[in-house]
Amino acid sequence: MSIIYTSHYMEEVELLCNRVAIVDQGQIIAMDTIKDLVGMLGGGIIQVGLRQVDETLLNSLGKLEAVKSASVVSQPTQSDSPQPESSVVKIEAENSRTAIVNVLGYLNDHDITITSLDILEPNLESVFLHLTGKKLRE
Repeated sequence: MSIIYTSHYMEEVELLCNRVAIVDQGQIIAMDTIKDLVGMLGGGIIQVGLRQVDETLLNSLGKLEAVKSASVVSQPTQSDSPQPESSVVKIEAENSRTAIVNVLGYLNDHDITITSLDILEPNLESVFLHLTGKKLRE
């Protein structure tokens, strides 16, 4: 027997469901067990706000131990501000603890100002964010 349960509350989904389909703009973009969906992120995602980001920095961060990749996340601009104060770099980690130490060490060594820091441990919400590029409430 199957029951279809739809929700934006990922905490409930993690407690109630064995398999999950993630839908974006009416299309199923991923479907698997919760463990396998969360496992595809590996060690989690680190989002670091930085005042200046260029390809050299992204390449350097992407080469650090325990880091899978580093990319800039598009940020909506405020209506009263044509340019954002900082860019957010999304770092996909193989091991979040090692990656965060290495990323922060690199940024500190190169005197790069951090404007924000979010560590997203792997869960269904971070899978949704990774796959769609959108937060659940957008």
